[in-house]
Amino acid sequence: MPAKFWKRDNPALYEINTTAWLWELSEKYGKNLTLGQVPGVEWDRLNSCGMDFIWLMGIWKRSPRSRQIGLASRWLRQDFEAAFPGYREEDVIG
Repeated sequence: MPAKFWKRDNPALYEINTTAWLWELSEKYGKNLTLGQVPGVEWDRLNSCGMDFIWLMGIWKRSPRSRQIGLASRWLRQDFEAAFPGYREEDVIG
């Protein structure tokens, strides 16, 4: 039987919006951080949350074209406004 890598019978998952998290950390540390530059203390903080798994949601490279599509689509812009009232074009990252 394989080794058990989680703490409980029903593992707990903590999901992080990676883009938002990196933006918050960049603000906190006063410089643009990439995932590879996240300070160890931040990983230690996540480790202390008592979760079995951390899911870094949204790790992909966005293209300028995907942003253009988002900005050009009337339906997507309506969705953006419904989800984030007062959003600005610069808030659309892809």
